[in-house]
Amino acid sequence: MQARSTRMFTSTLHGAVVLSMMGLTACGGGSSSDGGSASGIQVDQVMPNPAVVEMLTSFSIDGVRLDRVKDITLSACRSLSNKTISAKRITFSCTPMTVGEQQLQLKDANGNSLYDGNVQFERQAVVSTASPERVKINRPTTFTLTGTSLDLASDLTVTVSNCKNQSALTGTATTQTFSCTPDTLGEQQLVVKNKAGTVVYQRTITVEAMAAVQSFSPLKTNVKLETSFTITGQNFRYPMAINFPKCSSININDQSATQVRFSCVPSDVGDFPVQLIDPSGDVVAERIITIGPFLSLSTLWFATGIQTCATADANGLACNAAALGALYGLGQDGELQLGNRVSYTLKSYAVVTDESKEVADDDKCIVDEQSGLIWEQKTDDGGLRDKDWVYTWRNTKGNINGGGTSPTQPAAEGGLGTTDTCSGLDNKACNTSTYISQLNAVSYCGFNDWRLPTLNELEHLVDYGVSRAANSTAQTPDAVVPALFKARNQKTHYWSQSTNATQIEQAWGVEFDMGRSQSKAKTDAYPIRAVR
Repeated sequence: MQARSTRMFTSTLHGAVVLSMMGLTACGGGSSSDGGSASGIQVDQVMPNPAVVEMLTSFSIDGVRLDRVKDITLSACRSLSNKTISAKRITFSCTPMTVGEQQLQLKDANGNSLYDGNVQFERQAVVSTASPERVKINRPTTFTLTGTSLDLASDLTVTVSNCKNQSALTGTATTQTFSCTPDTLGEQQLVVKNKAGTVVYQRTITVEAMAAVQSFSPLKTNVKLETSFTITGQNFRYPMAINFPKCSSININDQSATQVRFSCVPSDVGDFPVQLIDPSGDVVAERIITIGPFLSLSTLWFATGIQTCATADANGLACNAAALGALYGLGQDGELQLGNRVSYTLKSYAVVTDESKEVADDDKCIVDEQSGLIWEQKTDDGGLRDKDWVYTWRNTKGNINGGGTSPTQPAAEGGLGTTDTCSGLDNKACNTSTYISQLNAVSYCGFNDWRLPTLNELEHLVDYGVSRAANSTAQTPDAVVPALFKARNQKTHYWSQSTNATQIEQAWGVEFDMGRSQSKAKTDAYPIRAVR
């Protein structure tokens, strides 16, 4: 039997070949190149057509009785895979490799051709990624597009919202670059359009404020000494990194948008740079850290302040041979005058938005120019930091307080205190823990890493050159602290953070009437001078 007359109309809709069959009938086997066959198979459309070379592409074929198809071939399309076949749709994927018209063939189980058609392969500029994703405001930035056939960049138009001075695309078939300068904070849009004005790629670019460092401490430490560093500033982005080759085992303890704290052990002596680096690799700040020899800490080698010498019978003698006789040359403190002389200044680290506004002295803190420590300055106004307030010692961390609470160690973590011995703690009990928390909460002097001093740090404040008051019947010495502390320092015990190792219900402190270290019950109430 012969086939009846057939008319076929071919058109292209939205990138698909559409084959419309009219009046097709056939007998027996054979093949058809016009969309149908004697078996009744009919192909209505193949998508995409055209397909883009060098891109893994998912093809679909829509039609009728397509479940008779057992084999699919598409010339110049590499690694054909992921075939699915149903009565109305066939899908598969492969990578077009050659520009031009390629043959699509569908066969049955016996290898007979059920359909022969053509798919056009062509080159198109295709963008797959764009970087960077995050950029800095007012900094010229180079953006990179990656994809295929990007040497057809003349077919593409790229814009970034609120990014001025944009340059033209330049590059290769796989990468194209351009630059511009973001001038508005927040999310901006990078849009790529083809020659027809259709958006072919789009992504969000985040424009961030530049990070800035306000303080970096300490700037002096010693080799082989584990040291904690604190960097404060603005617009820090997680995760920040530290580059300090002369410091081993760097551990970033915590960080926020305004602070980074890290610790490490310096491995060499000298002046070395340390860098704070943001996630994009930019160096936010660089400081020079002075690393001194082992056991040459200023905390161990401060001058005592003693200016005179003594014999077995007399104190306050001149340090010369006439006064000391045979004892001259033995190296008394007053004779040798070794160690660094203490030097303190009053300074504010708080950010002041109004440059004409002066920071009040009471809002400043005390800087130790030798060690880099920053001390709390007390007030005399009845507020949070008033010199007259006293606190019980308290720390609930077992690795610090001497073992934590238990039936056999009930006082290890200290006392809660009462609310009538201090002020400014939001009705919390007056103990060292709540005070330090509140001092950090108000960001005194611009910092939120205040703590109790170690016993060694607290002993630093003692000036051993202070003599007893000449007119005191009790012979009580003046407060043995440098002048900047003296007016607002009580002549009494001050708490350190150090628990007594053999009596864990007690903690160490320094008595600033005699300048000596003492261990006191944690439930007793004494003043605090915080440090960072």
